[in-house]
Amino acid sequence: MAAAALCVGVGSFHEPKHLQGLAHFLEHMVFMGSEKYPRENYFDAFLNKYGGSDNAYTECEKTVYKMEVHQKHLGRALDIFANFFVAPLIKEESMERELQAIDNEFQLVLPSDSCRHQQLLGSIAHEAHPMRKFMWGNTKSLKEVPLIEGVDAHAALRSFFEENYSPELMTLAVQSKHSLDDLEQMVSKIFSAIPKRTATSKLTGFLPHEPFPLEQFTKLYKVQPVKKVNNLSVTWALPSLLHEYMTKPLEYISYVVGHEGAGSILAYLREKSWALSLVAGNEGTGFHHNSTCSLFDVTISLTEDGLKHIGEVLTAVFGFLAMVQRKGPIESIFNEIRTVSDNNFRWCEEESPLDYVERLCSNMQLYPPEHYLLGETCLFEYDPAIIQNCLDMLVPQKANIMIISCRYQKQGICTLKEPYLETQYCVQDIPQEWTSAWANLTPDPYFDVPQPNKYIATDFSLKEEADYQSELPVQVRETGCYRLWYKKDTKFNVPKACIYFQLISPVMYMSPENAVLMDLLGDILLQNMSEETNAAVCASLDFSISVHENGLTIRVIGFNEKLPVLF
Repeated sequence: MAAAALCVGVGSFHEPKHLQGLAHFLEHMVFMGSEKYPRENYFDAFLNKYGGSDNAYTECEKTVYKMEVHQKHLGRALDIFANFFVAPLIKEESMERELQAIDNEFQLVLPSDSCRHQQLLGSIAHEAHPMRKFMWGNTKSLKEVPLIEGVDAHAALRSFFEENYSPELMTLAVQSKHSLDDLEQMVSKIFSAIPKRTATSKLTGFLPHEPFPLEQFTKLYKVQPVKKVNNLSVTWALPSLLHEYMTKPLEYISYVVGHEGAGSILAYLREKSWALSLVAGNEGTGFHHNSTCSLFDVTISLTEDGLKHIGEVLTAVFGFLAMVQRKGPIESIFNEIRTVSDNNFRWCEEESPLDYVERLCSNMQLYPPEHYLLGETCLFEYDPAIIQNCLDMLVPQKANIMIISCRYQKQGICTLKEPYLETQYCVQDIPQEWTSAWANLTPDPYFDVPQPNKYIATDFSLKEEADYQSELPVQVRETGCYRLWYKKDTKFNVPKACIYFQLISPVMYMSPENAVLMDLLGDILLQNMSEETNAAVCASLDFSISVHENGLTIRVIGFNEKLPVLF
């Protein structure tokens, strides 16, 4: 298959306040025919005929359009695709149908607690900041409100296109088995037809210095979720770190704060039976990582007992961060992260053409040409100053705290409602006893940074040809207790192996109780081993335990050199 993706450096942040969701609406409307190919579903019909597909999505500061088709038909497909950006029809009669599609997508967002958390967080932003916008859009924001306010949504769509969809804001990636010369000639001829427009994509004239007013951000928010969860989320808003991709300071901090080994926050909280899991970091794109700010978030899945000790859980988080701040950046840890990212890039599995061009055209918006391929994942230089600067901002006095608990529905305390996703919540001052404890933090002596990771591979040599050359697995050993099977990889020639260890037992389904106990055993084993296996997972070894009708299977996948260390 051949594939193409075009990224426009404009998204939801750029749309007018009185038409929230307009960028997403335009993304839908662009595909509804062009002057050269006016039939509304012509592109979809063409791609379907030749085994292809197309899709698009809108983020805060970009909109991506993508397609794939059999390479014999790439030229025609690209011409149809390009003409959506040359002269789209954006017909008024198509608006109602596409608006219904947007509303259907919005209905899928409604039960998502992560989307609700994002929208609630955005509602705290300054009135003039784009993070406050309702980016999904729905019938209310794109039809009902414009009608009330006398806004012509169709004219706004055309205006938004003319003001933003200009070639200098676009990046294009195309993959095919055509020769490079032929492909370049084809693409240049087709896409050079896109006219230069009056692009005004920069976020100017309305950005406060910080996205959130501190007096509203640094409160305790109690939130009623859709699902049955008890989560604690602590969030900080940092200046934009897009330009710090050479060091990626939040990747270092995420690694240190999110590790699960001895000395970690999670190990400490599990010892007290207060937490089940912890995730720390930044999503690396969109709402959480953009040109206006970068968010850093620590989310903890709490036990029922942990919900009763929120103050102590928060003190543990802030105490651990204080310890990391005092220790400062550690170059050996940074080098471990860099080595793992380099290994992953060097030995990554081949992506589908569609996924590859989608990722590449987005990267072309962010990085210089020499880093289009590496910029997203690799670390280039150790800069302790920028890491320390980010660490020093992660203090209790600048944190937003949200407790998301299903218990609040019965308590009836969540009397406020976010206007778009209608999340129920309440806002309280942070208890003084908590803030007093945080004023003079003394980290628990248990806390420590991750120890050197013994699972990081450095030897990628391939083994000599084995005696077992069968295309099927060969049994190489058998005793009264086990059978060992081996299959030589003769196709990919990468220094990786897979080990499957299957414990076979008829006990599993002798009774419903046994089946439940076996599932419970699998979960207990995973949790009890997590302090050790987390380091292996950080080094790109894949470890899992699964329960099935024949018993229990332990699976380990990764670089040959370190598999025996884990197994």
